[in-house]
Amino acid sequence: MPFQIQPLESHHFEHLFALTETELLQQGIVQMIADEKPGFPCRLSLRDAEKGDTVLLLNYNHLPKPGPYQSSHAIFICKNGVKESQLPEADTVPPMIARLNLSLRAFDAEQMMLDGRLCQGTEADEIIRELLAMPNCAYVHIHSASRGCYLAVAQRS
Repeated sequence: MPFQIQPLESHHFEHLFALTETELLQQGIVQMIADEKPGFPCRLSLRDAEKGDTVLLLNYNHLPKPGPYQSSHAIFICKNGVKESQLPEADTVPPMIARLNLSLRAFDAEQMMLDGRLCQGTEADEIIRELLAMPNCAYVHIHSASRGCYLAVAQRS
């Protein structure tokens, strides 16, 4: 089953980098400087922030529809990620994702979970294909298994 991993769309977030630290904190957003690599995985570029990059840590609602699986979690976005945001090559797992232990969660169009799998990032390609091959699977959410953070979504291509 061919797939495409989708980063978050930068136009939803780029305005945040114009806000002051106080304005960000009022929205529950923390501005940080990446002090290690890896450690700050950007959901816009699907790359790890470089040391010294400005990053924002914020809550993102990745399953917004009301229901039993409605969910949000902390994500990092990088100021440089706004400029670097683009689709990764089809049928590939970006290195930022491939280096992690993952939780892959298959959902139907009604946001109901169909299946979930834990795997090494190096195994994600095969498991994403298996999950997307399920008849009712609309998409697969990719999460960091260790911290539970949302990373990206995989869809049929």
